[in-house]
Order: sequence, then structure tokens, then C-alpha cells
Amino acid sequence: MFARGHLIASELRRHAPFTALGTLTGIVILLTLLGAHVPAAASARLFWFTHPAHVLLSALVTAAMFRLHGGRGVWRTLWIGYVGSVGIATLSDCIIPFLGEWLLGIPHRGLHLGFVERWWLVNPLALAGIGIGVWRPHTKVSHALHVLLSTWASLFHMTMALDSTPSVCTILIIAVFLFLAVWVPCCTSDIVFPLLFASAPRRGRTRIRPEVRPFLVAAGLLGLVVAGSFGMAGRPAGSVAAVALALVASGYLLYFFRDPERTPPADADVVVAAADGVVAAVVELDETRYLQTRCVRLSIFLSLFDVHVNRAPMAGEATFLGYFPGRRLFTFQEKSSDVNQHNKILIVGERTRCLVCQIVGPVCRRVIYWLPHDRAAPVVVGTRIGMMKFGSRLDFYLPAAEVDMLVARGTAVRAGETVVARIKAHARKGPYDRKS
Repeated sequence: MFARGHLIASELRRHAPFTALGTLTGIVILLTLLGAHVPAAASARLFWFTHPAHVLLSALVTAAMFRLHGGRGVWRTLWIGYVGSVGIATLSDCIIPFLGEWLLGIPHRGLHLGFVERWWLVNPLALAGIGIGVWRPHTKVSHALHVLLSTWASLFHMTMALDSTPSVCTILIIAVFLFLAVWVPCCTSDIVFPLLFASAPRRGRTRIRPEVRPFLVAAGLLGLVVAGSFGMAGRPAGSVAAVALALVASGYLLYFFRDPERTPPADADVVVAAADGVVAAVVELDETRYLQTRCVRLSIFLSLFDVHVNRAPMAGEATFLGYFPGRRLFTFQEKSSDVNQHNKILIVGERTRCLVCQIVGPVCRRVIYWLPHDRAAPVVVGTRIGMMKFGSRLDFYLPAAEVDMLVARGTAVRAGETVVARIKAHARKGPYDRKS
């Protein structure tokens, strides 16, 4: 607890200059606008611009701070980002200014809750901010802009309730409420709140691959644009549908990019599945280029609902043989093994060898190998080696004379865990020319 308090104090000190700059700049600009007799209607329009923008930046900084200090978990990030932005921004921009209006007896005072009155705009912006904060976790500049916009939104909430130019005393009291409404809530939402919940990730939990970030941002921005367009056109049903579709798409993307922990078998004489899915084929053929022997090819088909992280089927040294462009057939077709675009990886173990082919189809068509491309890398059974998007096929070849296959067509397998073959007792590592 003491260490966490020290961390919060340290972050508050680091952000203090930005907080002061944002607050002072906002007060100067807003006092100038007050002196220019900005009408209440203009203040209302400015409030409904600055408050949603404030929520966006607040969600960005809150999520970024949480992730930068060890916070993990998709739902925890969403919860902390949403409550820290929408909840505290509502306190800062709406509730505290309303209390000031009430204490000052401002005639046209009112409590305007953005996440309710402009739900189709404020809530999607909060989700977009969370996505950006996870994708690009930076806090200082975003915090300064957040404070500046919060100052503006809080002031406009109060000035749109005025029916005449306020007195100097009223302006000074407004300035006090601005300070209370901005500095404390903004630092709470951006710094204190996420750090209270930040912790080291728990073992054994399903992770989400970082490759999901650009897809989440795209889904969020598209949903935001469509929902905003429907909202401005006075069609709330369209906004609801757009937000719902964006949330469903984001949920599927998080599900697709999941990366669960796996426990490989302890037996050193077995070969495990390199991908999740269903065995599409087990066939014998001659592999004449890399293994240069009679092989068994095991093909695993991955649907759009399978985990797409690939793992090493055996221990040894993994060498990236290259990316090979090709056609874009659906990967459930047998000939996709021969003609589709793919990566090839060779794994040389102590007693046998394995050629892995990551094959992708017509959807998205991205295949990734995470280990070094320019040199061999040691791997153990179950090491994460890459990923394929979206809907794909993984083939791997084993020398037929050195293994006994233990699965058949139609068998459901899990990468890194399901045993698919056993190395024969007499098997030895065959000759291999790495220049071939």
C-alpha cells in the first residue's frame, strides 16, 4: 500500500506542470470569453463540444496510465477506463458546476449529464479513448489537453445558465469552482484512479494479443462516425444500431485475438498440435525440398472462432524459411496447402525434424512469424511462434519413418497441448543442409 501511495504521489508530481498549464490557460481564455459576453446559447454549443472531447482524452489517459503501470485484463481496462472518464468527467463538467450554479443562485441552472443526454456521442468516444490509450499509451500531453478541455466544459456548463454578465465576485467564485471541478477530478481520473487498480498480470489467464489494437480503433472510430451521423440526423435508432454493431465487432475481435496459456506434455517423445482447430487431413507424400524424404502431412483447419496463435509442435531450433505469395483460396479446400500464400518454418530437434507451413485464405490474408527471421531460434514444445488472420490452415510435415501418427481426420486439437504423434524409438535426426 505504501509503495502504491508513493507511485501515485510521484505521478502527481510529474503531471503537476501540465495540470497547472492546462488550468491557467483555460481560466485565462474563458475569462476573456466571459468579458466578450458570450451568449448562453453559444456556451451550450461549446459545452456539448468540449465535454465529449474531454471524455475522449480522459478515457485515453486513464487507460494508458492503467496499462503503463502493469494493469491487465480487457474487462478491467474497459471498466476502469469508462468509470474513470465518464464517471469523473461527469463529476467535473456537470455535477460540481451545477452545485456552483445552485450556490450562486444562477437563474437557469440545470444538471446536464452527457452520457445520458448525448449518450450516442459520449459513450462511443469513451470507448474510442480507451482503445487509443491501450494502443498508444502516452499520458503527459493528453493529460494537459484533458485539463484544458475540462476547464472549458465546466465553465461553459455554468455560463450557459447565466442570463446576464456576472459580477467580479461571481467570476472569482466561478474560478474557485473551476479549480475544484478540474484539478482534483482530472488528476483523480487520470492518475489516482487507474493506479489504485494497476497490478501485475495474473498467471494462467487468457491474454489478448496486442495485434488487436488497430482493429479495435478502426471498429470504434467507424461506429463513432456512423452513430454521430445518425444522431445529427435525428435518427437515434440508427445510432443505437451503430453503437451495438461496433460493440459486437469489438467483442469478436477481442475473442479472436485471445491467447490462452497452454500446458505442454512433459513427455519429450511426443509431437503436439501447432494450431487450434480440426484435423482436415493426414496424408503421406514426398517432401523433396527441405526434409527430402517421405513425410506425413498433418493439416489443421482453423475456423473464425478458433485461437489463431501458433505454437512449436516440438523442441529444437526453428529457422524461418521465408514468405511465399500465392493464391487466396478458402483454406478448407485441400489444394490450398499447395497454392495459397504461406510462411515456412523448419524445426530441427534432437531426434526428428518438422516443417511447419502457416497458410492463410481470402479473409484479411495476414500471416505472422514472431521469432527472428535472420537466424535460427531455440524453441521448446508449445513456444508461441506466430499467428494467422482470419480463418486459416496450418500444415506440418514429419518424416514418416520417424513418427507414429495418433490423430485422424476430424480430430479436434489444441495448440501446444494435444499430442498428435509419437517419435519412434529408433528415430534420429537426419541430415539437413541449411542452405537448401
